[in-house]
Amino acid sequence: MSKMNKIKGKFFTGSNNSKTGEDKPSMSNRCQRIGINDIIKKDIVTLSEGDLIEDIINVFTKHRFHTYPVINDKGNLTGVITQNLILKIILLDIMPQTDHTDLAVKSLSNDAKGIMDPHPVTVNLDSNLCDVAKLMVKHNVNQVFAVDNGRLVGIVSKLDVINEISKIRG
Repeated sequence: MSKMNKIKGKFFTGSNNSKTGEDKPSMSNRCQRIGINDIIKKDIVTLSEGDLIEDIINVFTKHRFHTYPVINDKGNLTGVITQNLILKIILLDIMPQTDHTDLAVKSLSNDAKGIMDPHPVTVNLDSNLCDVAKLMVKHNVNQVFAVDNGRLVGIVSKLDVINEISKIRG
């Protein structure tokens, strides 16, 4: 067995515990046991669809998160606004021309609903740590939003996932 396979076996497919002689559950099995409710942050800073761009910029500078969920008046998650989007809108005139069409349309809006990405990556409350990690990698996002019947109930960041995986790797 190569060194790579030994490392893979130890961390991802379960390994024999030399002290007890028992097999450890695989990483996949362990991360599937951690439900989303165990790791979501429920105290969330949100934006409302009607928030003006200047107010959104103030929220970014005050709280310093990278991404903010946008909710409607019923508490339903309707979109997401990232630092990258805000920076592109602010600096539209120096962005590459390939980005101009979408950005120009967004920059005509003066509220969150007009500039947000209307397709945030979400999970339901039945999801587990493995589900969240897979979605983050698949969609290249730093946060996943937990929803219950469309209503925003929490957020999980990549750092949250890394911390939990670190704990279960022991």
